[in-house]
Amino acid sequence: RTVWPHALVWTGDRWHVRAFDDTRRMHIDLALTRITSLQDTAISRPSEAASDPDWEAKETIEVVPNPGLSAGQQSVIAREYNMSRCGNGWVWEVTLRRCLIPYFLFRFRLDEDRSDKSRDGFPLQRIVLRDPRVRTRYAFGRD
Repeated sequence: RTVWPHALVWTGDRWHVRAFDDTRRMHIDLALTRITSLQDTAISRPSEAASDPDWEAKETIEVVPNPGLSAGQQSVIAREYNMSRCGNGWVWEVTLRRCLIPYFLFRFRLDEDRSDKSRDGFPLQRIVLRDPRVRTRYAFGRD
């Protein structure tokens, strides 16, 4: 596989390289720990490699305390995540490069809707996406 890397990224779990993949003809993320060997190439960089729209575009994701929590519990969660007051609630606004949104959702367990799961009447998922369509649009697909 021939790739043209342009960024190193820490996703919270491991390092990745963002690169244009000649085989797939698109930009992909490669876990550095899975790269077993490197070899220099004389192949010219394809013109498509010059621009990575999913790296260049940024989006803001809004995370809120689970509405199933009491007002006091939501306040504690808001402090834990350094959320800001928004109307009569709280919000954590996170601006990310579009290609990194799936990693963020996975890291904070927002990649699946667990808002209705509870233990002893207490919601297991403390934070939720303000707009659940973000999950549908960006969460990693099932393998």
